Amino acid sequence: MPRLVAIFITHTHERIARSVMSMAAQTLPPDLIVVSCDADTPPIRAEVRRAVERIGRPVLLVVRPHTGKARPAQARNNAVRAIEQQTGLRDDDRLLFFDGDCLAPPETLRVHADALARCHLSLGWRIELTETQTASLTDDRIVAGSITDLPIPAQRQELEKAARSHRRRAVLRMLSLTKPHKPQVLGCNFGVRAWVFRAVNGMDETYTGWGMEDDDLGRRIYALGGLVALRLRQTPVLHQHHPARSPGPWIQNEQAPRVDMPCPTVCRRGLRHPVPQPEPDAILLEPAGAASAPARPSSTVLAG
Repeated sequence: MPRLVAIFITHTHERIARSVMSMAAQTLPPDLIVVSCDADTPPIRAEVRRAVERIGRPVLLVVRPHTGKARPAQARNNAVRAIEQQTGLRDDDRLLFFDGDCLAPPETLRVHADALARCHLSLGWRIELTETQTASLTDDRIVAGSITDLPIPAQRQELEKAARSHRRRAVLRMLSLTKPHKPQVLGCNFGVRAWVFRAVNGMDETYTGWGMEDDDLGRRIYALGGLVALRLRQTPVLHQHHPARSPGPWIQNEQAPRVDMPCPTVCRRGLRHPVPQPEPDAILLEPAGAASAPARPSSTVLAG
């Protein structure tokens, strides 16, 4: 029986607790929740602990010191390596990836799981909450799943626009008339079968900073022959408002040209042969009353 694994990545303690709390209201609960951090600070540990106590479920926390550069691709791979070492990872497990500042409405996991029963990759989208909408959130509201009424018509229209664009790109892909990474994977909300993630060697850890590592993953999965399910309308996560760290339009990102360059289906520095890093710690945080103990390290520092 495939497991459903919800993975959140973050580099900060801000907003992560409430994102994890959104798992409490899922109509199809995850079998495992993982938080993988591109940093290791006491506030991060404290906020994940707060989420654990609020939802009454354990969370596997993966941390390692910040390396001086943002490494979201490596944080995602660290999560998968930790799962492999701590619980084992079956080929048909469903891996659902979310950013640590995004709330998942109650049907999110169920829709992704249903899509991954037939396809290899499931794509969602995000709705950008305003500062006022974000301020209206409470722990109780999130845990109860009472967040589906937050988006206003203008935000729903933007979601519909993205869904139409993805549908068009999917048709063009069948005709070999679109870019190799389209329809694009949005790193804050997508699902993939474990064997597919392994087959392409996970995310390319040579991508650093904001963006492009998700586009790269998509093009390699498509090159492998992966079938995609578009679930943008059914699974929009709600992005909590905060100052953006994105450098601007996609094309202005210095890594953008890499996505259009030829590349192997299997990346060189990914799940296997990761970019060198301080050795991550994987810690199982359990609700009060159950023992919380350090787990084994989730990866090994490799030279070169």
